Amino acid sequence: MKLQKDDIEKALIFHFDSVSLTDEPELSAIYQALDYVRHNNLIISFDVNYRKVLWKNKELALSRIGKAIKVANLVKLNSHELRLLSGEKEISKSINRILEILKNESNLDNVTNESLEKILLYSNATGAITSSKNGVIPVLPTKNELANFFDSIG
Repeated sequence: MKLQKDDIEKALIFHFDSVSLTDEPELSAIYQALDYVRHNNLIISFDVNYRKVLWKNKELALSRIGKAIKVANLVKLNSHELRLLSGEKEISKSINRILEILKNESNLDNVTNESLEKILLYSNATGAITSSKNGVIPVLPTKNELANFFDSIG
């Protein structure tokens, strides 16, 4: 799988999830992309999205997901994934444990409050639109749908 660096250079954020870490050639492509985006100071967003049936074993999943978390600036995970990764049953202990994994070498100094607010606004709008329909990936909104959404809420 060949990395399309031109597409990455147009982005502000590089987002991936653990499904892409389960097998080759996606795994190598993701690692190559991560090296590239870290070198170019893009924001790295990671969705744990753990699906037990996709992994050969739990240890492999935890290893690869842990490695991804260490390079991510933003991590999305649910309470089940939080407990799985931290090994803790209590949410507060799980959160503290994961926050220690998240202390990494990535740097968000180039992210302004304005750009972070925009990221969060678009993320929430995408979630709102997606959750109003059946499915997930097929119903993710386009740029035009997001623009219409923002127009409709004033």
